Amino acid sequence: MSVRVRPIAAGDFDEILRINSESGPHVADLDHEELRRLVALASVVWVAESAMRVVGYLVGMSSSDSYDGEEFRWFLKRFEQPFVYVDQIAVDARARRANVASQMYEHLARWCNSLNINLLCCEVNMRPVNSISMRFHEKFGFKRLDELDTSDGRRVALLYKHTPRPHQTMEPTL
Repeated sequence: MSVRVRPIAAGDFDEILRINSESGPHVADLDHEELRRLVALASVVWVAESAMRVVGYLVGMSSSDSYDGEEFRWFLKRFEQPFVYVDQIAVDARARRANVASQMYEHLARWCNSLNINLLCCEVNMRPVNSISMRFHEKFGFKRLDELDTSDGRRVALLYKHTPRPHQTMEPTL
């Protein structure tokens, strides 16, 4: 499935909340207020659209954003270089396994490269287990740095991936 990735619009909120609801417990629950808060804080809030219908969304925080998520703060303490932290990525149940998440990540990697940001970070639930997301992120080139027990009772794997420009390789500065 080919999608168009674009910035969020006010009319997308209900579809994002629907996708979020059907994606639990693998993404944090959102309501209108929390979604508005994230949109105000995040450097990146995009939707994937196919046939004029929202089929996925991505919320990403730049290392320069003022975000209080504990996983984001974990990465801030470890990396000196700029990064983008993917706080949430979710796909409509009817569009899963159709490369929607891959296309959103590819769009994000191009956007990061345009800003000379060469590091993506995210977390994947280990408790409750999200093996599909872990396989996806590993296939997409993410590597595990550590695990974290969160204040809400989850255990997450903390992952990173480089988005180097052609002929450029680097390891994160810890």
